Amino acid sequence: MQSLSRELDSVQDLQGEHFLMLIGDHGGGSFKLQLQNICTEKPNSPFNGILIGEMEAPDKFENLKVAFGEIAEELKEMDGRELTFERDGQQVTRTLRFFLGGDYAFLCENFGHQGASSRSFCLFCDALLSDKTDNPATCPHWGESSHARDLNSLKALTGKDPVFSIPPERVVVLPLHLLLGLVKEYLLLLQADVRDYTYS
Repeated sequence: MQSLSRELDSVQDLQGEHFLMLIGDHGGGSFKLQLQNICTEKPNSPFNGILIGEMEAPDKFENLKVAFGEIAEELKEMDGRELTFERDGQQVTRTLRFFLGGDYAFLCENFGHQGASSRSFCLFCDALLSDKTDNPATCPHWGESSHARDLNSLKALTGKDPVFSIPPERVVVLPLHLLLGLVKEYLLLLQADVRDYTYS
């Protein structure tokens, strides 16, 4: 908590709250867990995160539970807690709010969800696979709070308690893997065009 107080010392006010994002990512043979300060001028800076856990195993639900169960309990206790620190000679109090970020596969594993190919594919609403379209704006439940998932409805769906108990409204699908996939497809198309090109 003391190191977190130092991190918050230079942060601007945000309606009495402070946002931290827990990011999970598998790559290079290991899974890394990072805590990132969102309430800063450069939230995506590589110097803005603290590595808080690592495991040399796939990011499957059971592995996450075993490797990060204690960290998950500590973060659950801290979420919503008030943290008081000194700024410019004055005592300042902020309420901590945790977000969860990563690719869709990791986020689904965190909740024990079967993923994008399951009948009830969405982490955020109760849409069925038969409702799925290429355009999220045409989803029948898009933006309808009455169909939004919460921790209780996710547990009812999966039969499991999540590893990190962060509600879906604070879960963020990070775009990096989507962008990498699109770039890879573009390069493959470009290579095919180059191979098929005939000089006249």
